[in-house]
Order: sequence, then C-alpha cells, then structure tokens
Amino acid sequence: MTALEIVMVSLSATLVCLIAVIFIIGRVITKYLTHKVVDYSVLNEFAPENPIVFLGDSLTDLFPVHEFLPDERIINRGISNETTFDVGKRLDDIIVLKPRAVFLLVGINDYLRLKKKSEPRTVAERVITIADKLSSVCSDVRVISLYPINPKKTKISAFYLRKTTNEKINSTNAILRKLCIEKGYKYIDIHSYLIDENGYLKADYTIEGLHLNLKGYAALTPYYKEQLNSIE
Repeated sequence: MTALEIVMVSLSATLVCLIAVIFIIGRVITKYLTHKVVDYSVLNEFAPENPIVFLGDSLTDLFPVHEFLPDERIINRGISNETTFDVGKRLDDIIVLKPRAVFLLVGINDYLRLKKKSEPRTVAERVITIADKLSSVCSDVRVISLYPINPKKTKISAFYLRKTTNEKINSTNAILRKLCIEKGYKYIDIHSYLIDENGYLKADYTIEGLHLNLKGYAALTPYYKEQLNSIE
C-alpha cells in the first residue's frame, strides 16, 4: 500500500469508529430518557397531593431543589436533554398530579439539539403551548426565562454552544414575557440574576457555559424562595 492509501484507510477506520461511538451514545441517551419518564411515573404514586412541580430539561433535572428549597410540596420533573417537544409528550404525567403550581423552564435544547433551525418566536410559542395545556388543571403556571450561556467558559464551550447565541436567548425571553402577559401566566426573570457585565452567564456560576454549578443554583435560591412564598 502507498502512503496515501494507508492514510485513507486510517481515516476511514477512524470515521467508522466515530460514527459507532455517536450511535452508541445516542442509544444510551435515548434509553436514559425512556427510563427517566418511567421512573417519574412510579414516583407519581408517592407524590404529595397537589404538589409544586419544577418541570423542564437538564437545568431543572440538575437542580437539587430539595436541598436548596426544603419544601415537602416540591417535586422535580426535569429530564436532561429534552426539548419543548419532549416535555410536551409527557404532560399527562404532570397533569394527573393536579399541581398547585408549575415552574416551567424549557427551550434551550430546541436550539442545541433540533436538526431544523429554531427561531425565537417558534421556541417561545412552543413553551406557551405547554403552559396552555398545564393551565387546564393548574391555575398557577410560572414560565421561567431561558438562562444565558457563556461560550467563553472553556476551550470547547464555543463549539458546544455554536447553535445558539445570547441574542437568540434574549429575543426568546422578550417574546416569552409578552406572551405570558397576554395569556395571564407569571413570567419569572431568572436570566437577569445570572448575567455578567457582558451579558454572558457568569463564569463562576457554570460548569461549561450552559449548565449551572451549585454556586449558580445557590445564587438563585433566595429568589425561588420568594416565588414559593407567593403561592396560594
């Protein structure tokens, strides 16, 4: 074999391995999400009556609500990696609980995961569609703003977050705020508590530019406590 042929064979083998790894990771994630939904169905049997539900994606899933907000009425129903479509598909498991209040945070993965390009208005409208369905059994639906991102946090953050920008997030939040006013939902501006002077997610609040670390969640705790105290 010539040197070029050896290089081509090596590249082909590497590409095949990469595709296999991506496929395996995809299967693992799908299996995890499926199990999580099933787990929540089981946990619903032990949920308090008319609970306060935190619903959303990984930003909710990773929020240790019971440590930061020790309230026996609260249950966490976040699932990592979910888009508005994913959350929308499992609303029956939330509706059956007849929650006293719902804190809804979802939308960022519509930018990061969906193959079809998402625009701020369509993302905001899909969030509101979820809120509309929840309002059939819950009179207190609170829509949380999308969190900012920090593409400069690590060397890979810019690549990891390449499909969205803080400008898109800001536009989405502006539309969400307007739609919440029109629909009568409470809009919770968490975004303002997380940004630095440049409009980025504060570097010391995040792991890799998207997800919050414990310091970030701790910073939000007083604000969430105020919200909980206002629930009738």
